[in-house]
Order: sequence, then C-alpha cells, then structure tokens
Amino acid sequence: MNVEGAEKFGVKSIGWMIKNIAYAGRIACHDFKADRTDNDFFRTKTEVTQYFIENGFKIVQIPFEEPWAQDYVFAYNQQLIKK
Repeated sequence: MNVEGAEKFGVKSIGWMIKNIAYAGRIACHDFKADRTDNDFFRTKTEVTQYFIENGFKIVQIPFEEPWAQDYVFAYNQQLIKK
C-alpha cells in the first residue's frame, strides 16, 4: 500500500476483513516526508503499526538503507499462518 500519507486511513478502512488477513507487507508510510516538510499529515508509521498490533499482528523489522524505505511496515497474523 502506498497512498502518499493516507496509510492510516487505508488500514483502518479494512474493518472486519483484518481478521482474514495473514500478511500485510510493505505498507509505505511517509514519516520521512513529514520530517522533510514539517507536515504531520505524512507521519503515519506509528498509527499503522499500532493498528496491526491491536489486531493481533506481529510487526517485522526489515532494515533498509534508503530513508524512505525505513518507514515500510511489514506485519503478519500468526494465527492465520499454517505451521
């Protein structure tokens, strides 16, 4: 998902379907843009991460060198992954 700063609205619009999602990968938050522009509209990583945690997801940290890629959010619902 890459919606130029509206990620927090996008993930919250998933609604009841969140219970059927096993993987949420590469949600491109734009906190780096908020840092550059002083526009907090782009600061979404914390809200997106918290939304997934509150819905039982585990967050995966993947290191990237590019500043814009450091704001990606990767998550998975352990209960939906077959072992």
